Amino acid sequence: MNSIMVINLVKKYMMTIVLVILCIYFTFSTEYFFSVNNLLNVTRQVAVLGICGLGIAFIMLSGAIDLSSGSAMTVLAIFAAKMMVAFNQPVWFTIIVTLIIGTLIGFIIGFSINKLDIAPFIGTLAFSTTLGGIAYLLCDGKAISSFPEGFKFWGQGYIGIIPIPIIIMFVLLLLGSFILNKTVLGRYIYVVGGNRETARLSGLNPKKIKILCFSIAGFLFAIAGLLTASRLNSVNTSVCSSYSFDAITANMLGGVSAKGGVGRISGVLIGILIIGVLSNGMTLMNIQSYWQSVIKGVIMLFAVAMDSFMSKQNTKAAIKKTA
Repeated sequence: MNSIMVINLVKKYMMTIVLVILCIYFTFSTEYFFSVNNLLNVTRQVAVLGICGLGIAFIMLSGAIDLSSGSAMTVLAIFAAKMMVAFNQPVWFTIIVTLIIGTLIGFIIGFSINKLDIAPFIGTLAFSTTLGGIAYLLCDGKAISSFPEGFKFWGQGYIGIIPIPIIIMFVLLLLGSFILNKTVLGRYIYVVGGNRETARLSGLNPKKIKILCFSIAGFLFAIAGLLTASRLNSVNTSVCSSYSFDAITANMLGGVSAKGGVGRISGVLIGILIIGVLSNGMTLMNIQSYWQSVIKGVIMLFAVAMDSFMSKQNTKAAIKKTA
């Protein structure tokens, strides 16, 4: 077994093992972790993170990064709430308009960054601040609540014993996996993220591909924002603030490279479950919120370090193979 195969096996199964260990630990450390109600609660909580994480995956695979997802989700959730509560618009119309605006926000961010050659980290950070201000202006800093029953169904309803958000998440993850693995667009995204110059020499337009990825992500952020508002039956200016960090961390834990071109949706799902299980388990153990932030920060550093290590090992193995 050569070194490349060993590296790939480690990358493929290490986070799955981590997830199993976390589940076992929290099962024996807390009384309620392995209860049916808690497991359903965990799955409902990770559904929104999973949809947001899928959007981040498209962006990261194309070789970019997005720090504005949480702010975009907040703006879209508040916009939908405002339409239904303040302007008495029907649920179906609110959902359609919110999805269109979410896609437009993604397009604007992607277009601005790529056409103006702004570093994605800086550009999306600026957009995050801007969207945060827009969210405040939309609701004047006040919470909006009491949505129609038809809207609450999407975030709080069940089909059998399965929460509807989980069904939506898995449908979108399967669709995202199909696009990335079975379509021409998916191959283009991997090529652009893996080597922009190769993509350009192959006749592709890397900027257009990245703008499309941001637009897809904007659509997914809209779905995530709608589900958040529906599940909580209330929105405010901080309702989705933590999702940017958690979604990026989940992607990197799942093997999506910060440099682009490497990663699978199955890995993203594992990363999302790790974040969800970890957050739920720490809450059940009454670990204070600031310690939870410290632990998540350490995990993020670990994910970045592993990404860097694996990239270097792959490069060394490739060089040794061609020597």
